Amino acid sequence: MDLNDLILQPPSDPAPDDALLSDLYVPRQELAGGTGGLEDAVLRDLTDDRRVALVGPSGSGKTSLVHWLAANDPSLATVSLPLSRTSVAVGDPAAVLNGCVAAIRHLISGPADSRPPAMLKRVTIGFNWAVFKGDAEWGEAVRAHQPSTDALAATEVLQQVVAGLRSAGSRLVVVFDDTDKWAVNNTDGQQAVADFFKTVLAGWLARLDGALVASVHTHYVDADHTVLDGFTGTHRLRPLDNDEVRRLLFGRFGRFDIDLADHATDAAIVELVATYRTTLSLRHTIRLLRSAMDEAISVGADRIDAPHVIAVS
Repeated sequence: MDLNDLILQPPSDPAPDDALLSDLYVPRQELAGGTGGLEDAVLRDLTDDRRVALVGPSGSGKTSLVHWLAANDPSLATVSLPLSRTSVAVGDPAAVLNGCVAAIRHLISGPADSRPPAMLKRVTIGFNWAVFKGDAEWGEAVRAHQPSTDALAATEVLQQVVAGLRSAGSRLVVVFDDTDKWAVNNTDGQQAVADFFKTVLAGWLARLDGALVASVHTHYVDADHTVLDGFTGTHRLRPLDNDEVRRLLFGRFGRFDIDLADHATDAAIVELVATYRTTLSLRHTIRLLRSAMDEAISVGADRIDAPHVIAVS
């Protein structure tokens, strides 16, 4: 396989979809060489229907972890709302809960229905589609639900979803991703994050029987230690060290039986690791690797070298 073939392979995709993102994730315990770790602890919390916070800086793998867990445990039915893309008011519990119901409605309605609101991104991995389409009672309750200012109405619908999934052996996990980025559009970002955690999550979603995951940047937790008072499980993710980044890059390609050393020089890998150290973004590092492949192909090189990485940095 040469670079032209490699560039068509999934590991080089700079912006993988949900399913591919889970395939490319390499568990932290594998990077550390252990037999247990972060993923196991988070999964135990979700199995117990706990409120789980994933805390870490950008690029620490919070989103990838959630996708990987959903893909690797068929009992988890996951709905994700990326808060960085929503215009819903931070302190509006009804709007947030209605957003969850809207995401589920799209999942059970099938492709013929209209597309979901732009604010929603669905995570379908982990869903048992037969369950969603087979239980008419609570499935119809979701379809009939209309957004309103009544948060209790939305809560009741979500409770029916939780009950329906539980009877079929699945668990609903509501995921609020990138809560830290929601603060960008607010004058007082720290207060916006605090309002969301203390008002929406603690007040309304705590009434649900399903599990919940919220990811938040380390900065907001360190600045206000009371933000996570309503959570029953908190897991901190740290940036990867240089050796872990290297092993992760090789590990992602190795899952597709590709030896990255056959296609990139060690100097190129060093440049990629240095990029991660600067940006703390694995997604950016993968994107840069893809661009370096394009650069190497354009100049007729057989392997990616450091100059190709530097040229597209």
